[in-house]
Amino acid sequence: MTFLEIIAIIITLAAAVSGFALIRGDNRWNRLLGYNVVAGKVAILFVLWAAISDNYFYLDIAIVYVLLSFIGVTALSDYLVDTGTRKKEVLADELP
Repeated sequence: MTFLEIIAIIITLAAAVSGFALIRGDNRWNRLLGYNVVAGKVAILFVLWAAISDNYFYLDIAIVYVLLSFIGVTALSDYLVDTGTRKKEVLADELP
């Protein structure tokens, strides 16, 4: 077992522990943060797999995965911020 394979196993275990925050997060923001951490670790695993297998096509997959993850987290956080402020505006409009 090579050094990179050991590092990949450690990062996989860390992603599993971070997945706990994704599943059991207290609120939406903690779950979103858990998703972001897991996505980062998966991207690192793609890079390590590219180095282990000498197939650098996985680097392209990692780049696309990181970009899609960034867009998804940005869109979800924008949605969560908008829904939170809309609730406050509605409550403010209902007051006399």
